[in-house]
Amino acid sequence: MSDFFIGGTVDNPLYRHLRDDFVQSACACDARSFTNKLWESTSSYLGPDLQNNATKQFHQCFWEMYLTAALLEQGFPVLERESRRCKSKGPDVQVGNLDAWFEAIAVTAGSGPDAIQELELESNIAIDVPQDQIKLRLMAAIEEKHSKYQTYRKNGIVKQGEPFIIAVNAALIPHVQVVELTVPWIVKSLFPIGHEVLQFNLSMRNVVNQYHDYQEYVIKKNGTQIPTTFFEEPGSEGISAVLYSTAHVFAYRKLGADFKLIHNPQADAPIPKRFLKVGTEYWLEGDKLFWKEYSE
Repeated sequence: MSDFFIGGTVDNPLYRHLRDDFVQSACACDARSFTNKLWESTSSYLGPDLQNNATKQFHQCFWEMYLTAALLEQGFPVLERESRRCKSKGPDVQVGNLDAWFEAIAVTAGSGPDAIQELELESNIAIDVPQDQIKLRLMAAIEEKHSKYQTYRKNGIVKQGEPFIIAVNAALIPHVQVVELTVPWIVKSLFPIGHEVLQFNLSMRNVVNQYHDYQEYVIKKNGTQIPTTFFEEPGSEGISAVLYSTAHVFAYRKLGADFKLIHNPQADAPIPKRFLKVGTEYWLEGDKLFWKEYSE
């Protein structure tokens, strides 16, 4: 098995930990072994600079390998790098000719006043989960890759009628590995779905109604309103779906078991239901949200 980890000075602390401390740490040893298996199965499919890039952005590179390995395990005809339409400057993954493009991004906690603070697991103080800040980070990632999609279209790399999926990994955002909601944050970042509301009958002491309120935008600390309606906006038709994951080198199950695939109801090139057959799939029918979970 080829070793993904290279020698020399590196900037990324997680990369250094997996490379240098695996002998002393069983968790690091397992994570290193898993990374090497991913690399062995995906190296010919991904960009030629991925191994070197991992010394600076390990998790982003891990996510690209994990995504590609999960697609291969599901039997998708992922094209090797040398067979792709664009070998180095196109989307991260090409499936078939052309079943779908995948463009991957790993989201961080951000910086500045809207950054998400680390969760203090040892603290006995109750805190609110920063739902709006989490949605802001996810929406920013989607907008970034939507802009990249438009560049691909302008340059002729991605053509009209070819499915394009934005693959978002949120494992580096605090809270997402600990708390998830009935309607996931990624769904609430694409449609105007707000907080869950419970109506109680005080005399009977029971819940009489349950729904989510309407949230058209999130307000940043500087007062800017950021829409939560990406899949309802003109111009988003080129994005067929968003794929969401919280897989991490230390937190994963069966490949793809954590996937959440959200269909764009107005996509120019929609992908069919049961496209992945792994994780959970979400779609709209009229104004109602439906989902189906696929067993591991």
